[in-house]
Amino acid sequence: MIQKIIAPDSAIEAEILLPSSKSISNRVLIIQALSSGNFQINNLSIANDTIRLKHLIDHPSAIQDCGEGGTTFRFLLALRALQNLNTEITGAPRMLERPIAPLVQALNDLGAEIRYIGNEGYPPVKIHQGLRKGGSVSIHGDISSQFLSALMLIGPYLKGGLTIVPDGEVISKPYLEMTIKLMSYFGVDVEQKNGTFIIPESNYSEKNITVAPDWSSASYWYGIAACLPGTKITLNNLALDRFQGDVILKEWMKDFGVSSSVVGNDILLISKEITVKSELSFDCSGSPDLAQTLAVVAAVKGISIKLSGLSTLRIKETNRITALQTELTKTGVHVDVDGDAIIVSGKVHLEKVNASIFKTYNDHRMAMSLAILSCSGATVQLDDFGVVAKSYPDFFKDLRIAGFRLD
Repeated sequence: MIQKIIAPDSAIEAEILLPSSKSISNRVLIIQALSSGNFQINNLSIANDTIRLKHLIDHPSAIQDCGEGGTTFRFLLALRALQNLNTEITGAPRMLERPIAPLVQALNDLGAEIRYIGNEGYPPVKIHQGLRKGGSVSIHGDISSQFLSALMLIGPYLKGGLTIVPDGEVISKPYLEMTIKLMSYFGVDVEQKNGTFIIPESNYSEKNITVAPDWSSASYWYGIAACLPGTKITLNNLALDRFQGDVILKEWMKDFGVSSSVVGNDILLISKEITVKSELSFDCSGSPDLAQTLAVVAAVKGISIKLSGLSTLRIKETNRITALQTELTKTGVHVDVDGDAIIVSGKVHLEKVNASIFKTYNDHRMAMSLAILSCSGATVQLDDFGVVAKSYPDFFKDLRIAGFRLD
């Protein structure tokens, strides 16, 4: 059903409690499953991916369906291989198009027997035999950091520990750092030496944790602030985070006129109008989830922008590079794709935005970033609001709190 978004016509003041981090939550669920489980996870994410992962962990079965969740699938596969659970792991149609070969090969190299049921290199897979040893394993690091994180998380429970030798450039390094920091929080220190990751044989300690709000979700509010100068938005409890790499957003959004300050446990955003005379350029290889927001904000404000390091966007919930190019072109801006980079120039035309229906591609981040187009003064029509349940179920509810009209 087509739904409309109409933004306030001036600056806003709002106080928003963001959803808790899905990335932290999913890692902590694996750690809890490997330990005795006798610690509390406070403020666990209510995102669909996390709810599904928790259910699958708690309910082993012959077939485990991970839905749309890439992290859910990859983390669960490593966990079940460690547990020697004879099970088929599958997912939604798009998940079956996302590569899994590097992780399967690494697990098989460690003694598992995991076979593909359909297309070679892609889900679904069947675990016939679990892991039998630790040691050293090589794995491609240039497709998804989730492969490395999945191995790291189970590493302490392999006999003799685990040494991971990345083959090629490691992408999305902040997410690996998140994994390493969380493992350290639970008592397992990962040694990094000459580009390798050395995980000792150990056990996770029992330690309660409160999951902080999600910095990726904060990007949409930074984007709204940038597009409505004079805005003041308080993001509750966001200052409590110490694990997420997307905190780089604070620095990047200064170029769009948005300042961040810590007020107690909160982050206060204040925006002002600025003039940007030259093209902005950001390397998003470490924070790919921010790319769509940055592209849309630049288009609304008429700022030329080049976003590089986007290789992983092609294998997300949709091909986000193609989706961004298709949808932003509808607004009258010019969008070029150059390898793993996207270049946006020009400013959205209100009449073209008003006349368009924007596709969300069953992708939560497409829906939330495209919603920012409404800050141009146009009415934005999206084909599906429901996709935001994957990471930020209350996104549109929070837009209403901030004064947006949804029809």
